Amino acid sequence: MTQKVIKISILSTKGSTPRNSGTTMQITPTGQSGTIGGGQLELQATQKARKMLSDGQTSFEEVITLGANCGQCCGGQVRLNYQENTESKAVPKSPIWIFGAGHVGRAIAATLSSIGRFDVTVVDPRQDWLLGVDGAPMLAQDPVATIPLVPQDAQIFILTHSHDLDLTLCHAALKRDIAGIHLIGSATKWERFKRRLRAMGSEPSRIICPIGDTRLGKEPTEIALGVAHKLLIDQAATITESQPTKAIA
Repeated sequence: MTQKVIKISILSTKGSTPRNSGTTMQITPTGQSGTIGGGQLELQATQKARKMLSDGQTSFEEVITLGANCGQCCGGQVRLNYQENTESKAVPKSPIWIFGAGHVGRAIAATLSSIGRFDVTVVDPRQDWLLGVDGAPMLAQDPVATIPLVPQDAQIFILTHSHDLDLTLCHAALKRDIAGIHLIGSATKWERFKRRLRAMGSEPSRIICPIGDTRLGKEPTEIALGVAHKLLIDQAATITESQPTKAIA
């Protein structure tokens, strides 16, 4: 299966910016691979790229001042290039968004990044916890505000340092038509969350909790291996279902 892809590249930067020149991301009509830094910059760039896809436009370049154009406090300036990727139009890797760069989040990011089939973004409000994380780090003082940036075909994992933040992220994610929502937690936490989410007007049945495979253990690496196993099994099943059935002669 092939489809048109718009590649967004940061050509140059001035002042304080979330990502450096040379950073790229790819946008399809319903998906995303990579990140140019999150927030309004990425949201606006994604919207422009999808409009290019719908209008048939193949290239575009612009300079964005983050404070004036996006309301982002870093206040620097980036020059973006938008280009239809004519060399390779393969569907991007499956997007994974991990909310929480703690021990389990980092273990999941490391495991999935090593497989090569997934495009991993890790969101956290703590800059020091994002240092050295596998995948694309996204510093967000309000992680909930990044939910609109999550691609529709993404699997998101919610495992932050705060149960209140986990709950708010779940509530926000349930408002989106996202492929999968996964929450770390015990049976007690999950029962409380289901009651609270329903009281907030959300139906929690789409959320998978707990994550991983409880038979493997509760260590971060053991949870990460369970998560990876399930994603790979689901991915294989999807590929099998999409293949045409051969007629028996």
